[in-house]
Amino acid sequence: KATVSVLYWKRKEKKKKEEKIPLLKRMTDTGKVAGNRMMLLDFDQTIAHCHIWKLLKGKRDPSLLSSVSDDSLWGGKERLDSLKEFWRKMDECNVTVHVISHNWAPVVEAALERGNLPTSSVLGRETVKRKGPAAAKLLQTHNTPPKHACFVDDDPGNVTDVSRACPGIAALASPQNGLQQEQLRILVNWVENPV
Repeated sequence: KATVSVLYWKRKEKKKKEEKIPLLKRMTDTGKVAGNRMMLLDFDQTIAHCHIWKLLKGKRDPSLLSSVSDDSLWGGKERLDSLKEFWRKMDECNVTVHVISHNWAPVVEAALERGNLPTSSVLGRETVKRKGPAAAKLLQTHNTPPKHACFVDDDPGNVTDVSRACPGIAALASPQNGLQQEQLRILVNWVENPV
């Protein structure tokens, strides 16, 4: 039998109305997770602290990143160090990290290189129209069942799209200022304690 667990965080809307957003939805079945495990991450406002696509006005030129400060890109040295530690933990646990973004792949790759955050692949707007089908294809390509993968995005619509396209995937809604300590702990817990 499968079980569903959902954690929530609250985000204040512009109208100062609180809305419950699913933080981590996980469909699990009994038994241990074995085999390939994947972490599928959005870039803008998830890995990155800000919305790089908007800052660069949708331009595809990675050299424009030189005009973006590390504080704007990563949210400060402490946050970048937390991301590096998260990446180290993923590597230690043999979890491959892939980026699925609506930003240009060369821009995302340049930013990740600047932050020393290596990934297995970056799917950008060149190939990604909707994140659900992109995630499903990536899982299929790597022969990874959805229950062995986690998807993270700041846009609840993308979280829903991937959850529908990949039933059983763990899904996390990131705050709009990027993954913070709380969310990184939840993701590490998912990796260290597979169900």
